[in-house]
Amino acid sequence: MRSINRLGYYFPKNEADVNLLRGLKQKEIMQLHLARIGGKWICYLEGKNAEALKAFLERYHMNYLTVHKLAQIRDVFGLREERYKRKYSVHKKTKSKESRNARLDQF
Repeated sequence: MRSINRLGYYFPKNEADVNLLRGLKQKEIMQLHLARIGGKWICYLEGKNAEALKAFLERYHMNYLTVHKLAQIRDVFGLREERYKRKYSVHKKTKSKESRNARLDQF
């Protein structure tokens, strides 16, 4: 409990720790989140998900990841980035057909 309050995250050592954290989460004593990635658990407080993600990657030496795997891990921690949306250029509305074609009286 001290490390959760101090750091904002905690790495459970065994299933008993995970079950204890699940019980605390159900009782809503704290705003806890549990994440399991590749059989490895981490518990973190709400709002500390960026620090927990960084600590998880450092602890389990996940230095080299594919972009797809990193995106999956970020989704587990709730750090979903908005996709870059293509911005469409705004074209001027064309007037009637007469305005597109030159008329003799314009010369």
